[in-house]
Amino acid sequence: MWKKIVKDFKKPFFVVFLVIAFSAGVELVKASVLGVLTENLATILEWKWIMVFIGFLILQFALSVSKDFAFNRLKREIQRFFLRKGVGQYMVENEYAFSKHDMNEIMNKLTSEVEVINNQYIQSLLTVVSCIVNFVFATIYIGLLNVWFLIFLYVCSALMIVWNQSFKGKLSQKQEQIMASKRNWISALQQFYQNFPVIKEYRLEKLEQKQLDLASKNWVDCDYQSNLMVDLLGSVNLEVGLIMFFGVYFICGLTARYTNVSIGILMAISQASNMITSPIIDFAPLKNRMNASEPIVRSFYRNAEEPHHEKTVVPAIDQIEINLDELKENDKVLLQNIHLVFERGKKYLITGSSGCGKTTLLKTLRGVYETDAVRVNGHNHVDYFDDASFVAQKGALFPWTIEKNIALDKEVVQEEIQSALSQVNLNQMDPQHVMRQDNETLSGGETQRIHLARVLYQHKSWIFLDEAFSALDAQTTKKIERVFLEDPDMTLIHVCHKPVKENIGLYDEIIQMERGKVVEIQKNTEKSMRERNTRFCAA
Repeated sequence: MWKKIVKDFKKPFFVVFLVIAFSAGVELVKASVLGVLTENLATILEWKWIMVFIGFLILQFALSVSKDFAFNRLKREIQRFFLRKGVGQYMVENEYAFSKHDMNEIMNKLTSEVEVINNQYIQSLLTVVSCIVNFVFATIYIGLLNVWFLIFLYVCSALMIVWNQSFKGKLSQKQEQIMASKRNWISALQQFYQNFPVIKEYRLEKLEQKQLDLASKNWVDCDYQSNLMVDLLGSVNLEVGLIMFFGVYFICGLTARYTNVSIGILMAISQASNMITSPIIDFAPLKNRMNASEPIVRSFYRNAEEPHHEKTVVPAIDQIEINLDELKENDKVLLQNIHLVFERGKKYLITGSSGCGKTTLLKTLRGVYETDAVRVNGHNHVDYFDDASFVAQKGALFPWTIEKNIALDKEVVQEEIQSALSQVNLNQMDPQHVMRQDNETLSGGETQRIHLARVLYQHKSWIFLDEAFSALDAQTTKKIERVFLEDPDMTLIHVCHKPVKENIGLYDEIIQMERGKVVEIQKNTEKSMRERNTRFCAA
């Protein structure tokens, strides 16, 4: 996966590589300087050596600051990239697919998982690159001075890499187990929060505590086992690193005893060997951390690569037709034998007992369920939201002003905002009032009416209402519903459990449903006759 990341960030990675390469060069300069100083210990207090030392400190500081800046800038861009990629994965989904996600799952993916990618995978990747560059530079430097040092370091390095590579699959498996157990823990917390009143009422504290303890134990145990494996591998790697470190000094001693190589050169080799031993000690645990977190990175790229089919946009709806033999989900039949035609300008009421399939039918019409049974203007799989608005029984508001919640991305026209609020009996509400994330203390009825005001402000021809008046009293419902029913240019498809009797006569068709089927369609002939007489008189 690291190749994909490097490919997506070629320019900043190139800058980082240059900084790392320059840093490795400075390390070799330091090794050479120490060798020279060792050869000139007798004159170490002369100004030229003091100035060399001070100059080197300044160079090292400037390099360290540049490296930190380059690393953090790259990590910032990558964090923004994965946050955007994560949001984009959900943004392209249809409503049905999105509804299958848990809210906490989404929050976890777009916070915790992105942090793991940045702080674990990317940080490890950058350090691994530093290790490799240091290793290569030191290899060339030491190889030119004494090849036996290089052979010893390479043998130890190869053994360590092979040993750690054998644990790659296990580390990835452990990380996937951590992710699954953490999702279960978050889900258990969510259920605890939602069912707290029932827990207190039925004295289920002990039972719920047991369930939460089990979920937390699974998560903590998985995390413990993964960290323990990484740490144990790190301990083994450290031992091998110490063998390499002391082995270099042992070889230095043998070289000094049986050859005429100067102490200064041996000191330089010893110092430069740290650029091989330290990267090898660090490389294995860093690679292990990358292997452990790679499934998370892969999940972002895998989901982004899944194809998403674009729908044809229909600017104006003339007719919506549904001919559905059967709609199933998880082997459960949701709808059967639905054959309906909805025409522009007419008003339709879909009613029936709770659970009879009214909302499912509405969702099918608006494309939540993927099916060839729905045709808009004679076409399947189209996007007709340019000409349609939907209001569900429950819906959240954005943390914006009231008027912005109504206008959305349209220009705010104060007169029209006030008119929309007036039509839904919210004259007293301040359009400039800013909503909080939790929608503050608005009642369910006020929230519903803001959604209805939004529909009126958007001026779309087709309106889909799903129990949109459920939180309102009968008198308020009667008044606001008539706003939609008495507009001749508006097509209304209204799902309602308990319709207002005084308004039923204003619908063109009343569709009665039971057990996922349409059992009766009542056509209001009196309304049709009134409309024909009105048009005749007007002519």
